[in-house]
Amino acid sequence: MKKHTTILLAFLAAISLLATSCGNAGDAQTPSEDTTQRDSSVLNIGTLSQSISYYEKGEKIMGYEYEMAQDFAKSQNKKINFIIGKDVNDLANKVANGEIDLVAYPIVMSNEYRQKLLFTNHTYITHQVLVQRKEEKKQVVTGRKRKKTKTTITREINDVTQLIGKEVWVLAGSKHEERLKNLNEEIGGGIIIKTCGEEEDEEDLIDRVSKKDIDFTICDEKVAKANTSEYNNIDLSLNISFDQRAAWAAKDTTLLNAINKWEENSPTQKLVRTLHMKYFDTKNYIAINNRRIRITKIPKGSHEISNYDPYYKQFGKENGFDWRLIAAITYKESRFHPDVIGWSGSIGLMQLMPNTAKKMGARNREELFDPEINIKVGCKCLKVMYDSYKTIPSTDDRIRFTLASYNAGVGHIKDAQALAKKYGKDPLVWTNNVETFVRLKSNRQYFTDPVVKHGYMSGNNVCNYVATIMAQYEEYKEKFGD
Repeated sequence: MKKHTTILLAFLAAISLLATSCGNAGDAQTPSEDTTQRDSSVLNIGTLSQSISYYEKGEKIMGYEYEMAQDFAKSQNKKINFIIGKDVNDLANKVANGEIDLVAYPIVMSNEYRQKLLFTNHTYITHQVLVQRKEEKKQVVTGRKRKKTKTTITREINDVTQLIGKEVWVLAGSKHEERLKNLNEEIGGGIIIKTCGEEEDEEDLIDRVSKKDIDFTICDEKVAKANTSEYNNIDLSLNISFDQRAAWAAKDTTLLNAINKWEENSPTQKLVRTLHMKYFDTKNYIAINNRRIRITKIPKGSHEISNYDPYYKQFGKENGFDWRLIAAITYKESRFHPDVIGWSGSIGLMQLMPNTAKKMGARNREELFDPEINIKVGCKCLKVMYDSYKTIPSTDDRIRFTLASYNAGVGHIKDAQALAKKYGKDPLVWTNNVETFVRLKSNRQYFTDPVVKHGYMSGNNVCNYVATIMAQYEEYKEKFGD
C-alpha cells in the first residue's frame, strides 16, 4: 500500500509541474488578495489579473506590468508580494490607505485620483479604438529588376461618420458604451448601439468580430492588441477617443523617486520597448527573436506529413497517442520549424518551456532545438496531462482537455471544470460544458469566483487552439494512414 501511495504522490507532483507547452514556474510568487505585511525587504505591489498586466500561463506568471514590477524590485534588491485588486478603484484605495506600496497598473491621471495618489513620470498614452475586420489582398507587381508583392488592406469603416446605420457592440455600463453614446451625439445620431451583459467581455466581443458574428466593437487599444495576436483579420487603426494619460501610482515620495530614477535608466527604457513588443506586437517580437535562426526547410516528397514523422510515430506510440495528433500539434505550434523561439520563451517543434522540459528529461535549453528530444519530451508532457483526465469517458473529449491543458496549463482547465460543476454543467464534457467556462475565464465575474484558483485566462484563444488542432488532426487522419 505504501508503494502505491508513493507512486500516486509522485504522479500528482508531476501533474503540478506541467503548463502550456510545458510552462516555466520561474520565481513568481502566488498573489494574495490583501495583506498588512510591512517587511522592509518586501514591496507590496497591487495590480489587476488581466492579459496586459498579470496572469498565469501554465506555471509561468506573465504580463507586461508583472515583468516591469519584477525588474524594479530587482533594482531595489527587494522581493515582491503581489496583491490582486478587484478593479482600478480598489487598487487606488489600497495604495491611498497604505495597504499596498505601489500600483503596477496604468491608472488614468484624473483629478479625482491626483488628489490622493502620486503618479510616476513614465506615462501610458491610451485611447479607445474601433475593432473591425480587415481584408488583405496581395498582388505581384513586376519591376525592372524583380517581382514584388504588394499588399493592400481594406476595411469597411475609415471614418467615424461611416458608423451611421451600423451596429456596434459594447459591454453594458462600460466606459466604451459611454464613449459610443457621446460619439453618437457628436455625429448627429444614427449609430445602433448594442450592449451585452456580464456573460461576455471585451475578449469575447473581439472574438465575435473575427468570426463575423458581429461587425464592430470598441476596446482600449492596448487591451485589443494584447488579445488580437492570433487574429489575422482584425483592424484597430481607427481611434474614436482622445488620448488619456495613465501611470503607475504610489503614496510614498521616496518610493516614487526611486521608481522615476529606475524608469530613466537606459536598461529600463530598453526593457520597456522589448516588453511592449512582446505583449502588444507579438508577431514582430517573434520575427525579431528568430531573425538569426536558421529555419529548417522540409524537402517536398520526402515525407508523409513532415520530416519528423518517424519521431511522431515512435514517441506517439510510446505514450499512447496517434502520431497524426502529435503532427497536428507540432504544425500548430511551430509549422514544423525546429529552431523557432516563441514569444513566451518556448522552444522548438512542440514549443516547450525550458525549465519544465528539463524536469521531464531535457538536460538543457539547447537540447530542445533537437527535433528528436523536443518531440520525446513534448509527448511526455502530453501523457502526464492525458493521464490526469482518466475520468473523462469520451476519448475525443479527453484529447481536447489535454490540448487545452497543453496550451493554458492544467490549473486553468481544472478551474473551468470547477465552474462547470458549480453552474450545473458536466465537468467531464468539453463542448457546451467545460469549453463554455474556459471562454468565460477571461470574464472578471468568473475568474474571481471563489472556486477559481488560477485567475484570468485568455479563454477564447485556448478554445480556438483546441478546435484548430482537432480539425488538423481530422484532416491528417483522412489523408494519411495509421
